[in-house]
Amino acid sequence: MYDEIQSREFGGAIEDDAVQIWRYVDLPTLLQMLQTRTLFFPSVATLAATDPWEGRWYPEELRVVRNGLKESMEKQLDGDAGIEEDRNRLEKTDVTATIQEAIGKGVYVSCWHKNSDESAAMWSIYGANHGIALKSRVGLLKAALAVEERPVAILRVQYGSSLGMKEPPILLALRKRNSFSHERELRALVVTDPSNDVGIPIKVNIETLIEKMYVWPLAPSWMVDVINTEVRLHGLDKAIEKSPLYDPA
Repeated sequence: MYDEIQSREFGGAIEDDAVQIWRYVDLPTLLQMLQTRTLFFPSVATLAATDPWEGRWYPEELRVVRNGLKESMEKQLDGDAGIEEDRNRLEKTDVTATIQEAIGKGVYVSCWHKNSDESAAMWSIYGANHGIALKSRVGLLKAALAVEERPVAILRVQYGSSLGMKEPPILLALRKRNSFSHERELRALVVTDPSNDVGIPIKVNIETLIEKMYVWPLAPSWMVDVINTEVRLHGLDKAIEKSPLYDPA
């Protein structure tokens, strides 16, 4: 279910349900959604395979946070007798590494693109060669998650932001470098106990989620017909058409 309280606690809740969002997928991914009635949420660690700074502090941030955590923990130990063993353990423990691992293996996300129209860049990166664009809205995503038992937050990704001691570590899963700002990303996010799972399925009402679908703008007409047929065989009655991206203005 969509969890508004958690979304606000994490600092990036989206107020406007009418905001239009897109997800660019290949045909197997769409069929997986239709067959299972789920969205696959990869772990932050899985995303780090293509962007190594997913879920991690940058070097200077890491130095500041590591020193800050150490000082904070040392203050808690000051004045207590008989805890030399704890002090020695503190010297050998890298708390920041533990936090980063927990974010990487315990936070799972579904990534969406915010835009009032289709994006040529997003087609090129994520939908080239026979991809499909799923058109939805923030309010539809929230409503579609009502069938999922686990709480799901929906938040904006921040670009170019700095994170230090004052910011909650969960924001490591919600910020990217400015070079990714063209993605205009929104993330649905689930926090679980850390595991080695590459991702988890999250239940959604597909009929509620998808407003419309567009097939790759260079797709032949027969491909549009095939995808239309396949989608309807899976019980989804939604409009599918060839993307008008390259139509005359």
